[in-house]
Amino acid sequence: MLVSHGAGHWTETILRTSKDAADRLVGVSAVAAEAFQTLGVNVIHNGADGERCQVTQPRHALRQEWGVTAGEKLIGYLGRFSWEKNPLAAALAVRELGEPFRAVYLGGGWKEKEVKAAVCEVAPDAIFLPPREDIGNVLNALDVLVLASPSEGFSLSLTEAWLCGLPAVATRVGAVPELEAIHGQLVTPVPVRPSASQLAAAVRQALSVENQTVVERAKRVAWANYTAKAMGDRWTKFLIETTATAGNLAASRENDRKALANP
Repeated sequence: MLVSHGAGHWTETILRTSKDAADRLVGVSAVAAEAFQTLGVNVIHNGADGERCQVTQPRHALRQEWGVTAGEKLIGYLGRFSWEKNPLAAALAVRELGEPFRAVYLGGGWKEKEVKAAVCEVAPDAIFLPPREDIGNVLNALDVLVLASPSEGFSLSLTEAWLCGLPAVATRVGAVPELEAIHGQLVTPVPVRPSASQLAAAVRQALSVENQTVVERAKRVAWANYTAKAMGDRWTKFLIETTATAGNLAASRENDRKALANP
């Protein structure tokens, strides 16, 4: 069983070297499935851990711990510190918006030093947090998430924002287009490689009263369909069906063998 979690050249290259050894191919979204560049790929949508998204610490307490003053608006980036994720987008939005906006970065990665240095040049008062499990507390302390990746498979960071009811500014890549085709609008969109002004405008829209309907829809949809449990149920069904199909095929082949041996 080989599963594609991403999209783009790097993912396609890795899958190309492995797919011939697999009995079943699965993508976590339609775009991730396309990375196999072959037909017959199953799509099993991802899901985020709802337990991580529980809020156990007051919003004001965590913001106070970070040194955030009253009235500041926090724009967050959650994910790998790597350039293909376009992590600088949150900082660019903050610089364009000015006070009272401030950037918060949670994560790590092989380009961490480079990313932090670039962010600090754009948004000197940015807050950097190490990876942590209580992601619900962090997202509850933010005001909006920015995920401006040029490509994704099925973003768990975005899914966690939905589960936490946090407004999300995102590129419509990865699973976003297919999920919005099913459920309606789930993010405030920005184009791939957005400008600072486009990011700032999207943040303002995400924080508007009019966008609250989108935020509530995304939270409802995510809890109903894109939790780890829902994903587990999809995988359980798929594996049972796959095992049954394999068993029937094996039995058919055995019957054929016996028929040939005893004409």
